Amino acid sequence: MVTLLLIASLTYIVPDGWVARQPSSSMRVAEFMLPRASGDAEDGDLVLYFFGGTGGSVSANLDRWIGQMTQPDGRPSRESATTSTLTTNGLKITRVDVAGTYVAEVRPGSAERHHKPGFRLHAAVIETPEGPYFVKLVGPARTVARWESSVDAFLKSVRHSKPGALALPGLPLHSSIGTPDGFRPILVRNTPPRMAAAPAIFVAVTGFRNHRAATPSAAIGTTLE
Repeated sequence: MVTLLLIASLTYIVPDGWVARQPSSSMRVAEFMLPRASGDAEDGDLVLYFFGGTGGSVSANLDRWIGQMTQPDGRPSRESATTSTLTTNGLKITRVDVAGTYVAEVRPGSAERHHKPGFRLHAAVIETPEGPYFVKLVGPARTVARWESSVDAFLKSVRHSKPGALALPGLPLHSSIGTPDGFRPILVRNTPPRMAAAPAIFVAVTGFRNHRAATPSAAIGTTLE
């Protein structure tokens, strides 16, 4: 017996110099370390998220990201933040860029917060037919500036692919729709060497451990960062 896994995905080209890491949760579909600029104490950290079609409105996410930065002179970070939009390959992308002191929660829901002066946050919402993807880059300001052009290229490379079928031999058909824990980005078609694909919708999934059922419009343990 063969089960079909239907996949819709976001494909993108990974820029040279980015170092891929194993995503630390099922909602982080990709993670990259962006090596630090000379003199900086930390590397940049870029994460691509997908929350099963949810995650809040574009404006709510921009406000949340801006709120993760404070200014040395006490001004609201909104006054220094810049926002922009672009459309690439039919997808609308809204971006925010803000520098200052990074004060986001150390972990979602934690009372402990970062305190990192001289940082810069660059984030984006990518709107797709299956729901939004979220990109967040944070790091020392010089490091983020070093990789700014490659982040632009990354965002301009994103494409949404139509659902395709992946055969899973020997697994019985299951009627639920969901995202299996531990299912990592895969290539769903022939792609150039540095192109990756982030799965979005999984249909007729069975045989995976820790399977979470979720419709495309429902959250799958949504945790915003």
